[in-house]
Amino acid sequence: MSANDDKRLDYYLIAIIDYLRSEEPSSFSLQEAVHHCAGFVTGELRIKKGLPVAVGALQRMIEIGVIEAIDDEFAGPHYIVLGSTDGLEDKLLANSAALRSYSKLGDNAPEWLGQAFIGIELRKEAPTEKAAIAADKWEPLQLSIDLPEVQEAIGKARNALEAIKADNGFAVEHPAERDNLVRHAEATLSAAAAGSVTKPQLKEHLVKAGKWLADKFGGTAIGALGSELVKWGLRLLGFVT
Repeated sequence: MSANDDKRLDYYLIAIIDYLRSEEPSSFSLQEAVHHCAGFVTGELRIKKGLPVAVGALQRMIEIGVIEAIDDEFAGPHYIVLGSTDGLEDKLLANSAALRSYSKLGDNAPEWLGQAFIGIELRKEAPTEKAAIAADKWEPLQLSIDLPEVQEAIGKARNALEAIKADNGFAVEHPAERDNLVRHAEATLSAAAAGSVTKPQLKEHLVKAGKWLADKFGGTAIGALGSELVKWGLRLLGFVT
């Protein structure tokens, strides 16, 4: 497994642990585990490219006795769950930056993990060193949340988003666009408040989303709120290191 695959392993371990806890299977196939990983992804992603890493994650679980691999005559390779999932993070993900970020985000953790999967798969497919560097920016970066300027930017962006959510006209006339914008912006701001957010998240779900509102509803209250999202999204981008 390459150095890049080592970095990807933590994300697959987190997703597969989530699978074991949420679905509580007595046995499962590799495809079922990877399908659960794909469920975290909000954009288009050929998750099958991560199969070798998923196998590596499952091998780690075999080594500590949580699961056992069997070769079913009819169903093919399967895994039997042998033990409890309690304490798996301590055994498999000690000192993991990915786990620290995931644990902070609560209900918004799946959205963050989806962004992380997109980033790591983009790096895997990057054909050039330059593209690989660009893809690396999808990984969670640190935001100095103790700075008053950062707290102000998060607070102002949240105020704008709450006003957008409360706009009945937008909700009635564009329900799908409204729900998608609000869901992603909320997850992005939660990640920012936890101190771990990606630049593409800020660009896509605050700046670009706000610009779409400002352009589509120029001269209206909802358009002005879009401009606020742009302003404070750009401000947060300036503090991401």
